[in-house]
Amino acid sequence: MKRVRDILLAVVAVMIVVACGESRHISDRFSQAEAVMQEHPDSALTLLQAINPDDLTTDRGRAMHALLLSQAYDKNYIDLTDDSLISIAVDYFAPTDEHHYAMLAHYYHGRVLYNAKDYINATLAYERTKQYIEYVEDSKLKGLLYSQLGEIYYINMDYPKSIESYKTAYDFYDKGGFIAHRNFALYDLGEAYFSNADYPNSEKCLNQGLANAIELNNKVLVEVCKKALLAVYVQTKRTDKAFDLFKELSLNDANVPESSSYLGIVAVMYAQMSNSEMSDRYLKKAWEISSNSNDSITLFYRAASCDYSLGNINSAWQNNLKGYNLQSTLLRQTLQQPLVTIQRDYLDQKLEYTKQKNRQERTIVILIIALVASIASILIYLLITRIKQRDKKIDEYMILIDEIQCTAQDANNKASTLLRELFQEKYAIINKISSSISGSIRSTISQKQIIADIESIFEALRKESYYQELESAVNRYRNNIMADLRAEVVLNEKEYRQMCFHFAGFSVNLISLLLTENASNIYKRRARVKEKIAQISTIKREKYLI
Repeated sequence: MKRVRDILLAVVAVMIVVACGESRHISDRFSQAEAVMQEHPDSALTLLQAINPDDLTTDRGRAMHALLLSQAYDKNYIDLTDDSLISIAVDYFAPTDEHHYAMLAHYYHGRVLYNAKDYINATLAYERTKQYIEYVEDSKLKGLLYSQLGEIYYINMDYPKSIESYKTAYDFYDKGGFIAHRNFALYDLGEAYFSNADYPNSEKCLNQGLANAIELNNKVLVEVCKKALLAVYVQTKRTDKAFDLFKELSLNDANVPESSSYLGIVAVMYAQMSNSEMSDRYLKKAWEISSNSNDSITLFYRAASCDYSLGNINSAWQNNLKGYNLQSTLLRQTLQQPLVTIQRDYLDQKLEYTKQKNRQERTIVILIIALVASIASILIYLLITRIKQRDKKIDEYMILIDEIQCTAQDANNKASTLLRELFQEKYAIINKISSSISGSIRSTISQKQIIADIESIFEALRKESYYQELESAVNRYRNNIMADLRAEVVLNEKEYRQMCFHFAGFSVNLISLLLTENASNIYKRRARVKEKIAQISTIKREKYLI
């Protein structure tokens, strides 16, 4: 009996030694993979793929393997879209005190969701990542987190938040001494400022990024910064500077492949120079390398800008219409994609002739006797003041019209379908008014008519019948979200109405117009509604995120 017991004890001891040996072997693999992950991610991936998942006998071992393997895939530009692997790491590390690994797990969970274009849940994953920032010293990881948030906000046209995130990313990179990442953050920041129409800050960031890139001989960053600066110069009508920069780019080796968007910008530049032959040539080259529908949409709008600069108003209108029609064909696909915020058009440049504002100065000099001259001076002053007020009012209306057009023309915005479905008969008038304001001299009669037409349109959009149709449409396109909200959350009617507008994807400016309130009230009401929703634990609050 004693002999049998000794044999069993020996077998158990051998099993323990073998198990410990396997554990040490796998642990060594993990340590080796972590050590080479940053500089040689391909080697890290090879080490991790060599581990047999059946040899992972502990929850922590499986979590570490899932985390490091997800990280290695990402660093080798293998874009995972299924979060089942990284979820193993999230579930294990999130409740622990291993803050570094917990932060990594949430971050790479966000990366996988981003690859799947699930931007809402990716943003939520990144927000969960933030809770570990004060516990982790990894400035690079913190910078990457905010760079990703900046990119998501940029994709969804929330440019102020994108700018804020890129600034934070820049600060973390700078603090950690990650110079290359910091310089690319400057480029991203410049692009975000450009899309937010803040051209002075865009130019400042891009010039700083360019100077840093030249100092470090980073040819890729040099070229992308120059191409972005060229777009700024074209947008701000500094055609001579744009052309000089274009010649520099043409003389250097092409480190970055030419994109259809860049070639389209060059075509607009030549159009501004009244060189229709070169404009057509570059636009043709842009069409030849365009690879998808989004490229085509952008090029139709570039072509419209070229036509407008060359005085081909009818052709500009036709290209604008083609771009809009092509966007319509993509709506059925894009309506299935989740959105974070929709405020402005995703295209690199809006139609130039809808943004151009013609200001005409009028001077009336009346030479009469002293008394009449005094009276005339007063009348002239009042007249000029009235004209300026009318011009200002038209400019304000143009911004609001631009909001509607951007919403309707956005291929990623569900509101484009809703607006076309509910207000289709108004768009012909809106576009006609926009074209009239941008392309012709304003007379007193035309100004009065423009204001009257615009006010009649906006008054029609505020009617109760239109709102009822809008709520029905939102329920159709958003899985009865308004019906659920009314059933689950007690709000007043104005709060329900505002939430309906948010769910439709309308911008804050457009909602302010429809509710005849300032933007500050809209933001405050939305915050109050969020607080009410957050207090109800029995509902799925995520579906009401806006």
